[in-house]
Amino acid sequence: MKLKQIEEIATRQVPIWQPALLVSLLLAGYIVVPLIAKKPSMPQTNKSSGSTLGVNTIQEQLDNGINSIVKPAADQIQKQAGVVLGIAQQTVQQTVQDVASKSADQAKEFVFDNTLGKVLQNINTLPADQQDLIKKAICK
Repeated sequence: MKLKQIEEIATRQVPIWQPALLVSLLLAGYIVVPLIAKKPSMPQTNKSSGSTLGVNTIQEQLDNGINSIVKPAADQIQKQAGVVLGIAQQTVQQTVQDVASKSADQAKEFVFDNTLGKVLQNINTLPADQQDLIKKAICK
């Protein structure tokens, strides 16, 4: 019976989809956020016409406004991603440790039941005087 429990624990798999989803979201965030924050490349216009119309200053103000919104959001997303990754890593480590400790305890029980447990059962089947002799020999 103990062997079946050990085999069940050994065959149980940690759900890999959760950390895989987290990693894929983080990678997508690291790829998408820089693309959003990157300035769009505008074709160069004649400087004299741009400066007289004020197009360059308007474009610069728009770029500064977008950067002032996107950069803090990107920083916040990176911080949150780091927190989530840390929590996921701790969860996986704790699950692995729990499975390892449970399987070690069950392995100890299995070994005891199949070694000393059998010897003690055989001693109990002996006559009383032989049991006393064995008990005295063990207690010395």
